Amino acid sequence: MLTNLFSFNDPVVQAFLVAAGLVLLDWICGLLVGLKTGFQWSQIPRQLTTFVLPYLGGLVVMAVIAAVAEHYPGFIQGTGYVALVGSIVAVGVKALADIFTKLQVLIGSSPVAAPAPAAQQGP
Repeated sequence: MLTNLFSFNDPVVQAFLVAAGLVLLDWICGLLVGLKTGFQWSQIPRQLTTFVLPYLGGLVVMAVIAAVAEHYPGFIQGTGYVALVGSIVAVGVKALADIFTKLQVLIGSSPVAAPAPAAQQGP
């Protein structure tokens, strides 16, 4: 049953794998930007628990529900299925946009925001 439910030829599974790969690539690009701008290794666990794992967990839940709905038509009606698959695609598109932004910072075409200078005291 599970092999029929989660086949790599299934469009939902393919969308999930692409979106999950983009989320991980976005995180890696973020690490590279961090190395360029002054990175603290102690921030990796926080980044994993606040960015990577919630996105991947949400993607897994949406992909499982969509895959079950695809094989059991009464599980979710048409618009719910479209919303689930659309959400998976939206996460991938957001990650792709973030990747492009981080690549611009890495390449140098988009400057990293520098900290604001301290206000000077009057005479």
